[in-house]
Amino acid sequence: MALDAQVQRLVDAVAANTNAVKSAQDALALEANQIADLKAQIAAIQPGQAIDAEDLAAITKAADDLQATNTALQAAVPQNTPGT
Repeated sequence: MALDAQVQRLVDAVAANTNAVKSAQDALALEANQIADLKAQIAAIQPGQAIDAEDLAAITKAADDLQATNTALQAAVPQNTPGT
């Protein structure tokens, strides 16, 4: 038996919101992992230790990736927030 059109719209809205929440949680988990990775890279540097080009490139990439994630999250939230 098919649902009434109005009920189906509500069911679809709940599914869309559930998907949006899951996506946000996944994005925040990705961001948390990127932060943890960057912290670990920084913590591994000993005071006075010279940083070679490879390590510097890895840290720079991690920071750039984190910035890209932050930018994407900041752009995504207003686009999907009611009233904006």
